[in-house]
Amino acid sequence: MAMGAIVAILNLIVVTVLGAVVAGIYNLAVKITGGLLIGFTSN
Repeated sequence: MAMGAIVAILNLIVVTVLGAVVAGIYNLAVKITGGLLIGFTSN
C-alpha cells in the first residue's frame, strides 16, 4: 500500500510538470504563429 501511494504521488508530480511544459510550448507556438482561430461560423 505504501508503494502504491509513492507511485501515485510521483505520477501526480510528473503529470503536473509535463502539463506545465506542454502549456509553455503551446504559449510559445501561439506567440510565434500568431495563434489559430478555431470556432464555428455560420455562412
